[in-house]
Amino acid sequence: MRYRTDKTGFGEILLKQDTEGFCYGLDAVILADFVSKSLLGGEKVIELGTGNGIIPLILAHKNNDINIVGVELQESAAELAEENVERNNLKERITIINKDIRNLSDEFWERFDVVCCNPPYFKKGTGMISENDAKMVARHETTADISDFLKYSEKLLVAEGELLMVHRPERLVDIFESARKIGLKPKQMRMIKPYIDKPANLVLVKMKKGRGRGLKIMSDMIVREKSGKYSEEILEIYEKSDKKILSFTKN
Repeated sequence: MRYRTDKTGFGEILLKQDTEGFCYGLDAVILADFVSKSLLGGEKVIELGTGNGIIPLILAHKNNDINIVGVELQESAAELAEENVERNNLKERITIINKDIRNLSDEFWERFDVVCCNPPYFKKGTGMISENDAKMVARHETTADISDFLKYSEKLLVAEGELLMVHRPERLVDIFESARKIGLKPKQMRMIKPYIDKPANLVLVKMKKGRGRGLKIMSDMIVREKSGKYSEEILEIYEKSDKKILSFTKN
């Protein structure tokens, strides 16, 4: 069966996924929580590379008074995101746009308080290559690269607006070098470890457009206890749901 519908555990949110495409993982859930906790209320939020729309759906569940735009390059994924938005009765709060982030019109510039993204982790020609085109685009910089995501995030943000992203620790040098060139200032960084005694395999970063100096290093987030069970923090992020927690990962 190519398509399936999952209970996400976030309220009554249901998500239709393409099993031959790219299914969301813990990194998307962690990013959504990171963004949600940074919102004060009333912000305009845009996600670059929204996939099937999971992050806007979680944000809409966690924050009642925000409007969200999701931009997705792949037509099939954008159609799936639109279907998920409609299925969950969130069309008044979530808008899906099927476009390359590099082709957004200037009507979007300086309109958003928050940009979030979960960009492809691997440089073109590196990492494990997938024969599936959808998975290849999601995992590898086949079109926009990390500098593009940062460049267009800066254009989309209002003054003092924030960019929040999840990525791989090994790409931090690329991220910070590119950010510095375009005027995005790193403000927070948090390493994500699969276990307390294992190296981090993900990192959360918050940047600010315009003024601001000083990078705050937050305590590490530990995904699993030694027993293999999710940590208390991860369970809290999932709102301690006793429903099925999806465990797909981007690797």
